Amino acid sequence: MDSTSRQATILIVDDDPGLRRTLQMILEHRGYDVETTGDGAQAVERVRARPFDIILMDVRMPVLDGVHALKPV
Repeated sequence: MDSTSRQATILIVDDDPGLRRTLQMILEHRGYDVETTGDGAQAVERVRARPFDIILMDVRMPVLDGVHALKPV
């Protein structure tokens, strides 16, 4: 990879902290910039604050599930 290219920025959204951490470690090891959060409501706030190239989101979560988090406001 040359100095002008960059890896994707990924947001992982899952209520299982172990799964979040495992995915984060795998993706960071491959050079991706990774952020994580535990529910859809927090994910919506993160996306409003900054763009992500990829969002990996669980469908079933407390507070705001993945389906509703992806609906337009």
